[in-house]
Amino acid sequence: MSDKTHPSGLVYASWGRRLGAEILDQIFVTLPLGLAVSLLDVPRTFGSVVVFLAVFAYNAVLDSEPTGQTWGKKIVDIRVVSDERGDLITRAEGAARAGVVAALSLAGNIILGAGLLALLDALWPLWDRKRQTWHDKAAGSVVVRVEG
Repeated sequence: MSDKTHPSGLVYASWGRRLGAEILDQIFVTLPLGLAVSLLDVPRTFGSVVVFLAVFAYNAVLDSEPTGQTWGKKIVDIRVVSDERGDLITRAEGAARAGVVAALSLAGNIILGAGLLALLDALWPLWDRKRQTWHDKAAGSVVVRVEG
């Protein structure tokens, strides 16, 4: 798939870069939190809620400001911007974006077969014209390469 550009001239991030950023964020945030909860012998349900809320906050805040990048996105040179404005998304848009991911993840843990929805969300940029996931569409965001 050739590079596609946003009307602002920004180049949409490839699925591979997005996947790389997600893997790095899992290594930097989710894995250490999960290990800490496990080592501290926190009850499983409470520990899951703590990790869930921390990951939600991490994504909601860092995707919105100050750079539109989580740590993983910084490393692979991509960022989240408003599809309409071409600049950083607001905190509310960041919360909407993270909320859809959280809801799909939670559904996958509760409802048999619902994990397929999270997988479809993650794969959606492979065939979407703007390379958006469902959580991008919900927040009105796109993920673009950082130039320079």
